[in-house]
Amino acid sequence: ATLVNIATDFYLGAELAVDSLRSRGVAIELNVYDTGNRRSSKFNSILAQENLNKNDVIIGPIYSEEVKTLSFNVRTPIVYPVYSADQANFFASNIIKTSPDKEVFRDELASYIKENLIAGNVIIVSDERASSILTSNTMKASIESGTFIENVNVLSPIEGFIEKSRFLELLQPNTNNWVVIATDKNIVVSDVINSLISLPEETTAKVFTFDKGRVYDKVDNRKLAKLGFTYVSGDFDDTTSLASRVFNKQFLRKNNTLPSYYATKGFDITFDILMRLASGKKLKKTFNEGVSQRVDTRFDYRDSNTENRGLFIVQYNPDLTLTRLK
Repeated sequence: ATLVNIATDFYLGAELAVDSLRSRGVAIELNVYDTGNRRSSKFNSILAQENLNKNDVIIGPIYSEEVKTLSFNVRTPIVYPVYSADQANFFASNIIKTSPDKEVFRDELASYIKENLIAGNVIIVSDERASSILTSNTMKASIESGTFIENVNVLSPIEGFIEKSRFLELLQPNTNNWVVIATDKNIVVSDVINSLISLPEETTAKVFTFDKGRVYDKVDNRKLAKLGFTYVSGDFDDTTSLASRVFNKQFLRKNNTLPSYYATKGFDITFDILMRLASGKKLKKTFNEGVSQRVDTRFDYRDSNTENRGLFIVQYNPDLTLTRLK
């Protein structure tokens, strides 16, 4: 999606959240600013002309460098509404990250494996990059600490490939073989899936990842379903839930179209933050009071106070539906 689409869709979702809360009697004063593109000077003129400190909260901007600049100029909590790799460089205490950093995804999967694999064998697949091997070794150490899982191996490509025979050396018959893909490289991902899809009869494998990027869009969903593909996600669209049905119906009525991913995020983030403020407490005080769940998103700020750590663990089923495991 282009940035204009992201911003527009997010705003439509946020507007519906404001409408919904106003209809419940919450008094909301909303100011919307268009900062323009990176090359325009609109952002700086907004900073110069407006007293942004008079707001209870600021949602946005979307450009990460503008968020940093804004954080030096206001004391007000700034809610960063999208994910950016650059958010690892947000150090101001008034910036609130609504999307967890990637290492939080990795920690979530390591915890899930430790809690749920009673006995078995873990293979972590990296690529040949030093960063990927480091991530895989960090995860191996995390899974091995405090558990009885004895066999945790890291497998990385030789000359760009991982031969099927190398998997067969590590996979054990008649036991749980859990394979974690810790890379987003197309060739490695397809090697893993194709090697595991046809194993000897007594040997089965279940595949996990903590970063389900675009690489998986190129893989046949039936192959993923056959391997019980399980991934960590920052959102889960349970179309059968009441919240999802009501939101979709209201959005369709207002905008004559069903909500996109970013429209739903706009609703969830705005509704959640404004509900917290409507309690009359300071925003950060509400973060210590527990987890909230909106249409597609879980918000858990308890451990950090500045970063949402609310994640889902989702599994592909044989019939291609998805189940939320956590």
